[in-house]
Amino acid sequence: MKLSDRIALVTGGGSGIGRAICLTFAEEGARVVVNDIRLEAAEATVKEMSDPARGRAIQADVADSAQVRAMFATIERELGGLDILVNNAGIALGADEHREALRRKFETRIMETVSAQGIQTHLDVTENLSDEAWRRMIAVHLDGTFFCTREALRLMSRQNRGAIINLSSVAALDRHQPMKSPPFGDSHCPVKNEPSSDARNSAVAATSRGSPERPRGVRERAAARISGDIG
Repeated sequence: MKLSDRIALVTGGGSGIGRAICLTFAEEGARVVVNDIRLEAAEATVKEMSDPARGRAIQADVADSAQVRAMFATIERELGGLDILVNNAGIALGADEHREALRRKFETRIMETVSAQGIQTHLDVTENLSDEAWRRMIAVHLDGTFFCTREALRLMSRQNRGAIINLSSVAALDRHQPMKSPPFGDSHCPVKNEPSSDARNSAVAATSRGSPERPRGVRERAAARISGDIG
């Protein structure tokens, strides 16, 4: 198995891509810490593993530095260190009511398309995005990536090895393509582009403390490629 006895933390592992990563890592032999803002979602991912004993669910809001520090303290205390961090946690919009309103607009647009009368309903995501929703998006994607990367490097530096993977979005590559229209367009693009840059910067900073024989941290090219290509 490729990840035999490696310790991995996946943020936002309670659903979607994060859950798939957790299950794959577990299949490859890793001990997986599943983080999610909803404990029940993280626990559900652990239960889906072929060997749930290899999983550990931890509730934490990655946008809260105190909760992130507590999560990493638990990992260090219970597992002794960390080999892999996957910064996967992310959101597209703010409160549930905003997502529900957007869903209704999408459904209306589909009906307008089917009726052949032309699309009359517009999404208007950016102009209707509240300050609170925008700041929450920034906090989860940017602060969350930084807080987790900072704590991970502190653990990885002690063993002189580790891998940090930042998941970004296709919106970070070209916001003008049709498939990246809001909410993955104007409002989403700058937020999801930053983890790609952060991956490169963290790689350079981490390897600077290693030696030519055994450089420490994540290689810049690998970090940039992974974070840019995974949506």
